[in-house]
Amino acid sequence: MPTINGSASSHGLQGIHRGMQMLRKDAQEIADASISHSRDPAQPVPDDTKKAEFERPLVGLIEDNQQVSASAKVIQAESEMLGTLLDDMA
Repeated sequence: MPTINGSASSHGLQGIHRGMQMLRKDAQEIADASISHSRDPAQPVPDDTKKAEFERPLVGLIEDNQQVSASAKVIQAESEMLGTLLDDMA
């Protein structure tokens, strides 16, 4: 039987940390793309290029949000289980 190292809350916190790091990265990509398009309005950027530059980080923001939410639920579930165990022991 495989063993699991660490508590659920530590894994949940790692997941939240990773999700927040990726969220910052994706937000920065969106900001960078916005700035690069506004620098030289005399040279318009094709719509397909704009779409491609924004599409991946926007999808990433949704994925990052799901990562953080799922990790928070792991921590919440562990907390509820520990509460139930303590109530049963009392």
